[in-house]
Order: sequence, then C-alpha cells, then structure tokens
Amino acid sequence: MLLEQLIRPWLPPYCQVGSGTIIDSDGTSRALSEDDLVIYDPGLAPPLLLSPRDGIFPVESVLEKIEVKSQLTRDEMRHALRSAIGVHELKMLPPQQNRVPERVICALFAYTSDFQGDELRRMAECLQEVGVPVGPPPIPMLCVVGKGTWFLASSDKPGHEMGWVVARPKVDHNEIVMFVSAMVNTLKVTQDTRGRPFWGPYVTDINADVERA
Repeated sequence: MLLEQLIRPWLPPYCQVGSGTIIDSDGTSRALSEDDLVIYDPGLAPPLLLSPRDGIFPVESVLEKIEVKSQLTRDEMRHALRSAIGVHELKMLPPQQNRVPERVICALFAYTSDFQGDELRRMAECLQEVGVPVGPPPIPMLCVVGKGTWFLASSDKPGHEMGWVVARPKVDHNEIVMFVSAMVNTLKVTQDTRGRPFWGPYVTDINADVERA
C-alpha cells in the first residue's frame, strides 16, 4: 500500500505497522478493513500476528489507526466516524504508572473525494448525523489528496485553544507530507501516556484462577 510505504521510513524504532483486528481484554473487537492501518508498539502489549503484517492487536498497544479510502463519500465519512467511535469504546487497561492513557488517535486518509466543498464542514455535518456529542472529535486528522490535510493543533499563544488547521495542497503534495508528519509527531506523546499496562487480563481471569495460598 502506498500510504504504508510512505509512513514506514518515518516511524520511530518502537513502532510497527499492521492491519487486522483491535481487541480489548473483555473480548470486544473491532475488525479493520483490508486497507486500514494500525501503528502499534509491541513493547506495550504483544500482538498475535497471523502473518508479518496481519494480526490481532491489544488496544493498549495501538497508538494510531488510519482508515484509508480510495474515494471519500458521505457514507464513507460516516462509516469512518462510527469506526473511530467503536475503537474509542474499547476498554483500555490502566498502566502500571499513575497515568491516564491517551486513546487511540484515529485518522482518515482518502486518495480522492466526490465532494467539491470543504471536507471539514462535511465532517461536522456527518458528526451530527451519527449523533456524536459535543467534545473532542473521534477523527482529529483528515487528509484528502489534492484537497488538503486538516488536523487539530494546540496553540502556544495565550488565550488560544486547540483548533483545526489546514495544509493546502502544493505541487510537491505538501498535504501528504503534513499528514505523515502530524501522525509521527503524535506517536511519542501517546506512547508516553500508556506506561506499561498490566496485560494479564488478556490471558487469565485472576478471580477464577488465583486464590490466597
């Protein structure tokens, strides 16, 4: 996949790229489509790899999820938003350190779009259509090749809150470069909040398997 080839050289050594299914310790799962990508840290929780690329990934190890579309339509936008919401509903085990783990960053990448207008405005409409409450959007990063990359960014200026920014396309496909850059820049921030999760609940039921000696 082209996007995967673009991403791989820029990933830090602790990250890998795969595809398959994201699960939590309660057995809830979210299957990915064949073209979707997950960026994960196997040091946080080991995946069950069915091939060098495909497998089953504990949600605690997944730092980012990218839904890839050949053409972005309104239906595909709604599907991507529902998929991101489903990933965020997975139960994440707390880390051993006293931290609040950052949720999986869900991004949307499309090679083309059937919409001539502002994709961010269409996303806002789709959020209302799928019933997303007010708050952080389930997809904070969107790239449509030839149209731009939109992502949430904080500001270091006093009185300025986090908001959407856009990188418009240039002859060197700056929007794709910005998308990859924004993704890579957030990996370490997310990983730092994960600590070292207790992943024993994936393999045993401590209430049923352990008793006082």
